[in-house]
Amino acid sequence: MKRIAKKIRNLSVLDKALIGSLGLVTTTAVILPMSFYMHLASLSLCLLSFGVLLRKNTRTHLGLMLSGVVLDLSLVLTLESNRGAIDTVASMELSALQMTHVGLALLAVLTYLPTLILGFLNLKKRSHQLNIHRLLGKLAFTLRFLSWIFMLSFLEK
Repeated sequence: MKRIAKKIRNLSVLDKALIGSLGLVTTTAVILPMSFYMHLASLSLCLLSFGVLLRKNTRTHLGLMLSGVVLDLSLVLTLESNRGAIDTVASMELSALQMTHVGLALLAVLTYLPTLILGFLNLKKRSHQLNIHRLLGKLAFTLRFLSWIFMLSFLEK
């Protein structure tokens, strides 16, 4: 027990926040009556969380982050093709909380591309922009996490 407590004390603030977010996402996904798409969004966020937690292992980090981003982008495209998400947003039928979710999700998706490009360039040793990659990655993750929280405003009452 003392070893576990020592390991927890030695975790960075980022790692503690990620573990907390994983707990929140998994607990919420089990307790609340979410749609299939919401469960996929929760899975995507969990993959991204584990990817950041395991960032020191490049191969594992890359696999988890790519899986989370691809799942997230696939989900966005699926929602557009199946539900006409853009038309729904344009019709202004969504509440302020739901529009906040859409805006945050859009910003997260837009930050994925430069984050991925810089990550691959750093992997190939063609860029020395690791700090920018990390900063953009933190921004993308934060936006994605916040959009996940606001996604809960779509739950049926």
